Amino acid sequence: MSRRHRLGRRGLCTRTAAGTGTITATTEWSGKFRVDGDTQWHDILGTAETTASSPPFDIVERRSRLVATDCVTDPTQPDC
Repeated sequence: MSRRHRLGRRGLCTRTAAGTGTITATTEWSGKFRVDGDTQWHDILGTAETTASSPPFDIVERRSRLVATDCVTDPTQPDC
């Protein structure tokens, strides 16, 4: 399953379907430098870009339920 989502300013992404997915982050770098003894910063011309991806992972839906006790004490409860 391949579905791309562009992250907004907050980096929030919503996926609405189960399946397998990966996360890919691309960062554009820019820089400045300052010579020792100088108070002025100088821009470095151009930018560099790096991209990294996560290994594939399963995307599943989980639903929680209120139960009377934990699954160790009573493993017959829903979702145990």
